[in-house]
Amino acid sequence: MDEEALSNLRILVLGASSAAAILFVAARPGASPAKASLSAERKVEQVEKNIKVLNGTPQAQLFPTMRFMSASLGISCDYCHVVKDSNVDFASDEKESKRVARDMIKMTMLANKTTFAGKPEISCFTCHQGQVTPKNLPGLPVPHLDAARAATTLSPSPTPALPPADAIFNKYSVAIGADAAAGKIHSCAVRGSVANASGSTGTYEAGQVIPGKVYETIITSRGTNARVINHNRAWEKTPYEIHPLEGLQLKDTSLTLPLSATIGLRGEYVKAETTKMDQINDRQTYVVTATRGDGKRERLYFDAENSLLLRRVSNTNTVIGVIQEETDYEDYREIGGVKLPTTIRVATVDSLNPTSTRKLESIELNVPIDDAKFAPPIADK
Repeated sequence: MDEEALSNLRILVLGASSAAAILFVAARPGASPAKASLSAERKVEQVEKNIKVLNGTPQAQLFPTMRFMSASLGISCDYCHVVKDSNVDFASDEKESKRVARDMIKMTMLANKTTFAGKPEISCFTCHQGQVTPKNLPGLPVPHLDAARAATTLSPSPTPALPPADAIFNKYSVAIGADAAAGKIHSCAVRGSVANASGSTGTYEAGQVIPGKVYETIITSRGTNARVINHNRAWEKTPYEIHPLEGLQLKDTSLTLPLSATIGLRGEYVKAETTKMDQINDRQTYVVTATRGDGKRERLYFDAENSLLLRRVSNTNTVIGVIQEETDYEDYREIGGVKLPTTIRVATVDSLNPTSTRKLESIELNVPIDDAKFAPPIADK
């Protein structure tokens, strides 16, 4: 199976899950494009065949989990799965490597349960570090430890007092003009381009109507990826299938569009704390560790000088470890009185397409959007 075909199988809408949602949650705090009960989210064994150790895992986490394991071992899908005529037989147990993988997952789950009180503290990457066979011995010669230098303790420099999280959110709101825009924005239409690390490029389009309607479409040489949220119903289209969006996917999608990174951002989090300062490129940032209403934890990096949001790191806890996704916001422009990022760069654990960059060339506020955009996606002929 060629690299592009494998990439198609593994990406399964990397772009859709990560960078569409910069539109907006809504001008009022806490509002979201669609609500869905997490209890209604399908489990992987309800959708896929021959599931033996990932039982109880949300279906939406299956492919991110596979990508995480792939990146942890430096392998592709065909290392564990049988490929015939460019099709992957995911249910097949023909390969011994798949049976070994199941045992390794059980080992990881047991270690986290018995040693770390069920927290996903260790993962595939803990041991493998990008290699199929983990190293179990230090390489020789070992690094020389300078005992005299090691014993020297430098006087710690004074740690500046960190501003509270609410103060940082308030400054951010002022910096982007969110307070003045609250209640005045009813729709947003976005058009631009997308460039992936895998080499594919294409067009990007997204839109939102308040309340409760969001769509996005990414078209590249590898096919069309789309996501639609229409109040309590939502769908995702890939080059291979159309399936419902459920649970955390709904919130993740809503947080990928320019206005959800701006208007109403604070309302998405039930808890927030400023934890440290960090540097992104040449910019000093305040790092706010925040917990969403659905329990997902994120780190938000705000520019210490101009208060703009530069980065959002989202953590998803799974049975085999914590899966991170990083979104960078750049090139803010004032549009209709609101500063919005026009370059969005997303990094994931997908080793065949580790980054995806959106350039938003057109952002229009309060424009009519055809209601047909929010209908269920139709399969390509």
